[in-house]
Amino acid sequence: MPKIHITTPIFYPNAKPHLGHFYTLALTDVQTRFNKLRYFNVANNKVKFTTGTDEHGLKIQNAAAKLNLDTQKFVDQLSLTFKDLCVQSNINYDRFIRTTDKDHMHEVKEFWRACSKDMCTGEHKGWYSISDETFYPENFVKEVLPDGKIVPIEKEFDYTTITDTRKFINTDTNNQVKYSIEENYFFKLENYRHQLIDHIENNPDFIQPKKYSVSLLNLLKSGPLSNLSISRPSQRLNWAIPVPENASQSIYVWFDALCNYLTVLGSLEDIRDSANEAHEFMKNTTHVIGKDIIKFHCIYWPIFLMSANLPLPKRVVVHSHWLNDGVKMSKSLGNVVDPIEYLATYDTDSMKWSILHNSCIENDGNFKDTYLKDTRNGILVNKLCNLVSRSSKKFDPSTAINYWQPIFRQNSNNLVVVLESIKDNASMSQVISKNICEIEQILNWLEKNYAKQMESFNYQMITTKLVNLLDLTNEIFQEMAPWSIKNESEFNKRDLALFLANDVVRIFSIYAQPILPDITDKLFKVLLVPTNESKDLALCKLGHGSSYGKRYENGLNIISRVI
Repeated sequence: MPKIHITTPIFYPNAKPHLGHFYTLALTDVQTRFNKLRYFNVANNKVKFTTGTDEHGLKIQNAAAKLNLDTQKFVDQLSLTFKDLCVQSNINYDRFIRTTDKDHMHEVKEFWRACSKDMCTGEHKGWYSISDETFYPENFVKEVLPDGKIVPIEKEFDYTTITDTRKFINTDTNNQVKYSIEENYFFKLENYRHQLIDHIENNPDFIQPKKYSVSLLNLLKSGPLSNLSISRPSQRLNWAIPVPENASQSIYVWFDALCNYLTVLGSLEDIRDSANEAHEFMKNTTHVIGKDIIKFHCIYWPIFLMSANLPLPKRVVVHSHWLNDGVKMSKSLGNVVDPIEYLATYDTDSMKWSILHNSCIENDGNFKDTYLKDTRNGILVNKLCNLVSRSSKKFDPSTAINYWQPIFRQNSNNLVVVLESIKDNASMSQVISKNICEIEQILNWLEKNYAKQMESFNYQMITTKLVNLLDLTNEIFQEMAPWSIKNESEFNKRDLALFLANDVVRIFSIYAQPILPDITDKLFKVLLVPTNESKDLALCKLGHGSSYGKRYENGLNIISRVI
């Protein structure tokens, strides 16, 4: 099977982690766990997940200087906050890379040399944003007047003569910009524009969702690409990797940062070698990024790789951002969501399910506090865990499972036979037979679509189907009221409710474990489902797997409610 590599962008640690960082990590962690689940029974299954911190650049340099701190010690502390977010969020990465790592700094210089044939030097004039570490064209720049009014800049005015008292911003991120003139190295992006267009057109899944692929193609076809500045004068930016053979220049932070995706796989020679594992990982790489950094990953990065004669990643998956109760998050408004704060109250599984169940990658998410409590108490406690608790305190579910499991397994593709066996029972309502049919429909849909939807990051579609399963099963349990059945002639009916409660939870847990690894692990242990069966998607049918189940006379508290 192909080796699979899944990445987050490496995060710039100039501020503490926010909900956007958690979201990217959650999307990527779930994709990693899904692939490990999908290929659990496949020999040589290898899935690599990498994340990290981007620690060079002028923002870091200035922040450390302002605090009178050694810059390396400063970033050592900053990176720990993102590592802590990963620990608190149960993010199971294979490597946390830092751009200050020695092997990375070596590979960046090698990558620079590999791309040097497409570089030139020249004077760079323009509006530079320290916050964004990039230049903006003048049509993206406006002046903020002392009264707060924002006006366009004057096209013919010589802005090299202005004082620092005047304030200018870019209209892309609204961060401050200053007019700058400097000598830089430039990369000739135009050399590969047509090659990139061909690649995107011949690989329609290269950029997902499709709307981003369409917009980028339109941009690439609209005309030549300007040369890209890829260095800064070391006199201004010294906290960076020096340009090979020219220490007067520092490598542009984005050129440095993008190279992390190579460093985590091995040397450039290994990645070029089609017989090497690193080559296969690179060809099967999925980059998961926010929509604000799409041009760096979908234009600059593939062009750099083409220049260096390296394989391109399989795809770049772009996700949208988050609002807080309908309002854009910002430090000035004080409405930035701190994931660590919420993780202290709600476990990581609840947090992941809540965020992924209430969002999709194409549209901006809208965070609400109520999502977390609704997920924890309403779905995971009341609908999921209670099915197991209610069916195992007063009853021995293993008896019910042993009776009904073979009946459902033998008729797994024809539940009409099962329904025929119970329809003559006068106390068996229409709700029960209808719900059993709907459960079967959902399970058939999941069997056909689960892998495709998970691979496409359509997690919300999967979580919705799984919650529907719980709703239908809970409705059956309430309707059948097994605690009220005292007549021995109706014990099979009672046992049907117990079997369905446990088997739906078993199937739910197999499908949900990439999102809920901790809770589903507890459920598998409580249900006595063997480890190899808990990882087998082929057993996600009613009545499949070996016997399981146990009575817990003292009750169960798998996870607790949050008040």
